[in-house]
Parts: sequence; C-alpha cells; structure tokens
Amino acid sequence: SPEDIFIGEMSFVLNARRSADVIAACDGKLMEIPRRDFMISLKSNPRYSLLLAKLLAARLARTEGLPDPVESPTG
Repeated sequence: SPEDIFIGEMSFVLNARRSADVIAACDGKLMEIPRRDFMISLKSNPRYSLLLAKLLAARLARTEGLPDPVESPTG
C-alpha cells in the first residue's frame, strides 16, 4: 500500500523467503539493502526496530480492518 516504506522486511526478520510480489502503480525509488546490513542497522539503532514494529503493526491492522495503531491517540 502507499503507507508501506519497506518491502521484504518480514522475510528478513523471520529469516524466510518473501511471501508477496510488488507492482508499482507509479514511479518511485527503490533501494536494495542486504539482509545482513538491515539486521545490523536494527541491532545498532533500537529506534529503527521500534519504527519497524509500528509499521508492521499498522500493516496488520489495515489487513484486519482495525484502526491504525500508529494513528491512535494512545499509540
């Protein structure tokens, strides 16, 4: 969705093959980050891990039709 800024991050975190394909609806920029570098960034910058957790929670909420936890007044 337009709200997603990462593609393939779940496969990195779960150490599994990716489970989705992506087709761009418009021009954009894509940056490839090797899994090793991605995981090092998460380990050395805890705020990135928190950001990733919030993005994954928001994606799950959208999938389940729930309010976006990132937009909620308590989140």
